[in-house]
Amino acid sequence: MSFFVTGTDTGIGKTFVSALLVSALRQKGQEAWPVKPVQTGCKEEDGSLMAPDLTEILQASDLPSDPATHEKFAPRRYRKACSPHLAAELAGSPIEVDALLNDCQKLREEYPLLIFEGAGGIMVPITCDYLMLDLMVELDLPVVLVTRVDLGTINQTLLSVRQLQVAGLEVAAIVFNEPRPVNWSEIETDNLQIVEELSGRPVAGYCRYLPDYDKLIKSQGNLYQKIHDREEYNIGDLSAVFSPIWDKKKHNI
Repeated sequence: MSFFVTGTDTGIGKTFVSALLVSALRQKGQEAWPVKPVQTGCKEEDGSLMAPDLTEILQASDLPSDPATHEKFAPRRYRKACSPHLAAELAGSPIEVDALLNDCQKLREEYPLLIFEGAGGIMVPITCDYLMLDLMVELDLPVVLVTRVDLGTINQTLLSVRQLQVAGLEVAAIVFNEPRPVNWSEIETDNLQIVEELSGRPVAGYCRYLPDYDKLIKSQGNLYQKIHDREEYNIGDLSAVFSPIWDKKKHNI
């Protein structure tokens, strides 16, 4: 089974969570691959546009990050770091939805376990009349929703869950992420609890801030295994894939 990782915002940690999922699955012997259907903010390397999010996940999972892999697993790549519809317009190469869907479906036919990662949030436009949510509906995959842990997350997370459910999608799990250090208090503890209670969906993980994340990604080895080996994280085994960094005792969950 494949999954679609989305988030409540840009920079929320979708790529980090996707990297943890792919690397964890591979560490367990599963042939998981990442897919970034649309990537903006790409850099040219040796004449090829390389998708930075895909590079990050591939490196985290000890997978090749070469032009052929990017061509296959990141089929729409654009230089400008902005919304996909604008990046494509500025590049003079509008996204043809049917062709994009065809590329995604071919990957699903070839690979049984894929972790798709969206761009931005669920309402980001891929074209002027086709949203990321529309792509998610057509792929019809269980969704992993990544959100932040601090003040303001309740509204953002519940709105995203509601929109996904109205669209008929299964929210398989919610993962809270800490892309920047957070001074933990009763607010953050309550956020995790009340979101799970009000959404009716499982909060499957809380990913703590990793100050040396860039070094971990660039060094050789499986990301999940490298974090798993750290005593201070005490993450144990993944629970149904979705609990990579989870300390219930510390945060009274």
